[in-house]
Amino acid sequence: MEFILGPICVWVLFAMFVADLGKKRVIGYWSVFWLSILFSPVIGLIIALASPLTTLVSPPVTKVVTVESENDTIGTQKVCPDCAEDLKVAALKCKHCGYRWS
Repeated sequence: MEFILGPICVWVLFAMFVADLGKKRVIGYWSVFWLSILFSPVIGLIIALASPLTTLVSPPVTKVVTVESENDTIGTQKVCPDCAEDLKVAALKCKHCGYRWS
């Protein structure tokens, strides 16, 4: 029993290590983990390293512009980071491209 349990534990530990590398990539932790369990931790490592890194995207900066309208009332607008269209500050979704503010 010890002859079977030892290699299985080592296999799972290596699969977890490789899956931890996949956590920072597009493929993700669980995909790499199950590939490593089913095929081999070496194959999982190759696939994880071949997958591109995830880029951390910072939230877009919303520029608020003060606009004077024709009837001399002052309103504020924000600019969509995707299509650069002016929108009302209260807008949660861009009417031009569909971008959503969180």
